[in-house]
Amino acid sequence: MLIGCLLGSSVAFLLLLQRRLAAPLMGGLLPEEVRFRAGSVPAFVEGLLADLVSGLLITLSQLVFLLILRIVLRRDAAALAVTWLYGMVLLTLIYGRPFAVTIPLAGLISLLGVFCWARFGLLAGLLYWLAMVMTYDYSMTLDLSAWYAWSGLIAMTLLLGLSAYGFLVSTAGRPWFSDSLLDD
Repeated sequence: MLIGCLLGSSVAFLLLLQRRLAAPLMGGLLPEEVRFRAGSVPAFVEGLLADLVSGLLITLSQLVFLLILRIVLRRDAAALAVTWLYGMVLLTLIYGRPFAVTIPLAGLISLLGVFCWARFGLLAGLLYWLAMVMTYDYSMTLDLSAWYAWSGLIAMTLLLGLSAYGFLVSTAGRPWFSDSLLDD
């Protein structure tokens, strides 16, 4: 859970970086604005559930695609490389121009996704998707008087809660700091 949240948030950061790096190359215009997921509470819950379902479908389809490639190619490295290349081409086509910015970032995003799915599996892949969508699509702002601030606060609270739960489960009741560090 913790790895999925970390990688998904990193990908959202890379997507925002892609928008900022692409702006000067496109004459100062940003390719697309961040989508606002703030309306009514039922619309927020509906969007969150839709993101959960789409994340599950995307993660399952990527894992099945990877499994089929492993069976057909009979080599893990080749299957991972083809999955990475497929993801990179797909992301490049989705994000479009300028290709000087899009291709390297699409390659890195695809690499993080393939690493998450292949190494950590379904739950990490689902949380990877959710963390990416919640960080990128839900409007985060420090201006708490803005009308859309509540949706970003709820999304960030959910993401931090999932990360905290993942951290607590990963420590499995062990002390967070060893006694030897405190004795020195």
